[in-house]
Amino acid sequence: MYQERAYRRYMGWDDGVCFKVQEKETDLWVALDAQSYGRYGGKLEDFILKEIKKLRRELEQYIIRDEGFYSSLVPYSVKKDAPLSVRKMAEAAAVAGVGPMAAVAGLFAQHVGEKILEKVQCKKLIVENGGDIFLYSHEPVTLSVFAGKSPLSEKIGLRLEPRGKLGVCTSSGTVGHSLSFGLADAVVVVCKDAVLADAYATAKCNRVKDKEDIDRVLATARKSFGILGILIVFDKYLGAWGDLELISLQA
Repeated sequence: MYQERAYRRYMGWDDGVCFKVQEKETDLWVALDAQSYGRYGGKLEDFILKEIKKLRRELEQYIIRDEGFYSSLVPYSVKKDAPLSVRKMAEAAAVAGVGPMAAVAGLFAQHVGEKILEKVQCKKLIVENGGDIFLYSHEPVTLSVFAGKSPLSEKIGLRLEPRGKLGVCTSSGTVGHSLSFGLADAVVVVCKDAVLADAYATAKCNRVKDKEDIDRVLATARKSFGILGILIVFDKYLGAWGDLELISLQA
C-alpha cells in the first residue's frame, strides 16, 4: 500500500536538484547538487529507475525460491548462492536481531546511492526511501525528524557530520504501514551503512513500548556494533546518544 509522504515538502536545499523515482511500492526521493546533476550524460532519473527495477527483480526472484527469507521475523540463513543484495540484508538482520526484510528499504537507498556515486562525483547526495536515508556529504547536514503525532515531530533536527557516506534510518510504531512491535513515534539510527541502520532502527523501535524504555534502549545501542548514534521519540519524550547533535527547528 502506498502512503503519501507529506514530510518531503520540507526536503532539499537551495542549490540542489530534487526529484522522485517510483516503481510499484519502491518510492525514492533523490537530491544532489545541481553541478553534479548537470554533469551526468543523460537523464539521471532513468538510470535510477533501471537500478530499482533490476534490484526489485533480483529480490523477487530469490523470494520465489526461498519464501522464508521474506516471512522470517528473526535472523535467517540464506542460500549459499544468494545474490549480494540478499546476503547484505541477511547479514544486517543477523547483527540487529530481526528478520531480513527489516532492511529492505535501507538496501534500496544504499544501492541507488552507491550507483549514483559511481556515475557522478557528487558534492552532496541524499537518497530517501520512506524515512531511510543514504547520505553522502563532506559538509554538515541537518535532517528534520518526522515523528507522526508527537509534539516533537519536525520540531527537532539532527545535525550530522557525514565525512563521506552515512546511513540514517527511521522506524516508527505509530507512523506508516511497516510492521513494528514497538510504540515509539520515531527511532532514528545512524550507521556507516543504510542497510545496517535500517535493521537496527526496526530492532530498537520494537523495544520501545513506553517512555521508561528509552534509557534501556539507548543503553543497548551503546553496546551495539556499528551504531554511531540513535534518537528515540516517544510522545513528548526523547532520548539520544552518539555522534549527532540535536537542534531546534522552531522559529
